[in-house]
Amino acid sequence: MIGLSPAALSERIRALEEALAVSLFQRSAAGVEPTHAGAAFLGEAAQAVEQLDLAAAKALAAGKGEQGKITVGLSGAGLIPVLGDTLASFAAGHAKVGLQIVEGSRGELVKGLRKRGIDLAVLLGPPVSNLGETLALPGERLFVVSPSDHRLAHRYAIDWPDLRGGGVRVSDALAGARLGSPPCEVQLLVHRGGCQSLFAMVRLGLGLALATESEVIVLPSGLVAAPLLEHGEAVTIPVCAYRDGGNDNPPARRLWASLRAASARWSRPI
Repeated sequence: MIGLSPAALSERIRALEEALAVSLFQRSAAGVEPTHAGAAFLGEAAQAVEQLDLAAAKALAAGKGEQGKITVGLSGAGLIPVLGDTLASFAAGHAKVGLQIVEGSRGELVKGLRKRGIDLAVLLGPPVSNLGETLALPGERLFVVSPSDHRLAHRYAIDWPDLRGGGVRVSDALAGARLGSPPCEVQLLVHRGGCQSLFAMVRLGLGLALATESEVIVLPSGLVAAPLLEHGEAVTIPVCAYRDGGNDNPPARRLWASLRAASARWSRPI
């Protein structure tokens, strides 16, 4: 059954008995029977072999990306459709993989990538080659968020010149992205915080704000959003995903492949 000849098996059993300094079998003309020591050893050894088999199975599953943990970091982009759909599909097909989503500043996520505390980061702005493997995702349209009683609140779209003469708040994630060509009369105020605190400031009447499409899907009451235009065209912010190519996390590699395939489908013209 185990692929050994009777002579080789007997030799291994004798070597084991010598190493343990105890007889495991009682040999007689009637046959071979386990001694009391042999029966005790067999019970414990069977459990050990079972644990080894389980460990081997878990290692194989982890190597195939079926078990493990993935941490995805977001900075400004939010759960854009291609990312949200990919994460949902991956989670449904990998129930034993722990998926964690964290938010942070661009600097925090870059540091996390390099220290491998984050497996995949999604950042606003054009590709940066020194951050590791890069995947360009569908860009995000930029929106102007204003109080519902603001003079621009009922506009279907807002052009850069419409924002002259007032402060416009942007998150630090957006501040480092490609925002188009705002006129010098438009004062951009960098907000060191997330979109929720940014929207709270707008509700207090402390200026307007710029936010991405995924961030304005659900707005607090009293706020409205309209697309930002530049020369009649929507202002779109590049979005890129990054991973450390040396990070040997099998589930993360699978997720990256899924995101790459999904991004290719989203980028095809309809």
